[in-house]
Formats: sequence, C-alpha cells, structure tokens
Amino acid sequence: MAKIRIGGLIILILIFCFSISYAQDNYEDVIYLKNGKILKGKIANIENQQIEFVSSAGTPITIRMDEVSQIRKQKIEANIRSPQDTIFKSKGFVTVAELSYTSGTGEVSTRVGNYKNNLKAYCMSISRGYLVAPTFYIGFGTGYDYYETAKLLPLFVDLRADFVRQRVRPLLALRLGHSLGWKENQTGANWGGFMVQANLGIRLMLSYSRSVHLSIGVKSQQMKIEYFFIRSSGALVPATERLGHQFFTISGGFSF
Repeated sequence: MAKIRIGGLIILILIFCFSISYAQDNYEDVIYLKNGKILKGKIANIENQQIEFVSSAGTPITIRMDEVSQIRKQKIEANIRSPQDTIFKSKGFVTVAELSYTSGTGEVSTRVGNYKNNLKAYCMSISRGYLVAPTFYIGFGTGYDYYETAKLLPLFVDLRADFVRQRVRPLLALRLGHSLGWKENQTGANWGGFMVQANLGIRLMLSYSRSVHLSIGVKSQQMKIEYFFIRSSGALVPATERLGHQFFTISGGFSF
C-alpha cells in the first residue's frame, strides 16, 4: 500500500510540474516601449539596467530600462500572434513620401484628330494614413506634378499592399483622385481632372517602421487641352477638351 501511495504521489507531482510548464509555454512577456513599439517574446535576463530579450521570432534584443513604459505577461492567443510582430510594424500611422518621373505614351484622341502624347513630368507626393492590417495601408495624400504645359496639384486616396511580411517584399500601390491645375498666364483655370495610378515594385524594410521602395507602373491623368478647328467658312474657332493622357511611371520613396 505504501508503494502505491508513493507512486501515486510521484504521478501527481509530475502532472503538477507539467501543468506549470504548459501554462508558462502559453504565456509570453510583452514589453511596451515609450516610443510606441510593442515587443513580444521572453525576458532572458535583467541586469545593469538592461533587459536581455528574445523576440517571438528568436531575435535577441537588448533594451535599456529607461526605454520601457511597462512589462506584462500575456497569454499567447492562437492564430493571432505573428513572429514578425516583434520586428516590423503591424498597425499604426504611416507617412509615405515619393518622387516620380512620368513619360507620355500612346496617342490622345480629339474631335479633330489624334496627336502623340509627348508630355513628361516630375512629380513629388506625400500621403498620411493608417496601417489597418500588417500588409495593407490606406491613406490620403497630395503632391505637385510639374508638366511642360501645366502644373497640377493631385489629391488622392493611397492604397498599398505588401503581400508578405518579410524584410524584402513585393509592393502593389494604387492611387485614385483628382488633380487641380493651372497654366502659365491663366491663373484660376482648372487644367487637371481625374487621375489613377497603379505601380508594382519592391519594398525594403530598414527598421521596425522605416522602409524604402522602388516601383514602375502606369498612370492616367485627365488634362484640359486647347486647339482650333476650321469651320466650312474658313474661320478658326477655339475649342477645349478634357482628355485622358496615358503615362509610364517610375517611382521611388520611403515610408516612416
């Protein structure tokens, strides 16, 4: 009987130890930094006002105590935690700054015939938005497009998707909006119109929230044009049309 009781006691102790170990495995250390970052993983050691931390992805990190806002132990929720959460920003506000070069392509059809689109432009833009999911950004932006015949001020919705959460990732960018414009010696005239731009490229993460990107794509921009047509009487009659111009674009920029 004594042997049975001892054996049962040993089994209970083993079950208790296993339960503690299992419970610990289902919890992680969460460090909230003063700069807004949240780190998830395990604290390996705390010494000399420094925390030796191992992220959920296995990355060792050394953190100064004066950088920490608070430390918590949190249950690991299945299908929610991603190892990349400790390395790259998964939610929050983001600013995207970009420079682009556009070159006209194709022909533009008017009421009196077609002409080749030879327009070129240098463009700069900035958008501010929110990373609503780890790989999807939505924002609103503006910029300045310097064409040879007009200057445009685009106002647009900026949509961006990364597809994967790696240091190097493919990038799809889509912009939809309207461009206000003016021409030399014709202040107040609206020479712009509807615009849409789609780019495909690559994005390189430099740190937790900073990255650079390079992409190529296509752009359609409505612009008002002026021309004359000849009546049967031989008189020249001025006319204007707001027509879509197609462009090839190359863009580069950074986000933070």
